[in-house]
Amino acid sequence: MNRENIEAKVKEIIAEKAECDVSEVKEQTNLEETLGMDSLDRVELIMEIEKEFGITIPDDEAENAITTKDCVDLVVKFKK
Repeated sequence: MNRENIEAKVKEIIAEKAECDVSEVKEQTNLEETLGMDSLDRVELIMEIEKEFGITIPDDEAENAITTKDCVDLVVKFKK
């Protein structure tokens, strides 16, 4: 799975979690400021991403995921 495919799937997951259209989710979209996610939403988002891609993201890395790009970067980093 290449980065483009990963990004498309991550955007779908974010849009579903944020209850918005996937077209609103851009690479630099801030999960909290733009989409209104709180810390619990972000934890649930990371759990959904982990489940979708069959990976485990350490908590200290996950808490730094504040944009769509950050989430995609984590999947790329931990999907081996």
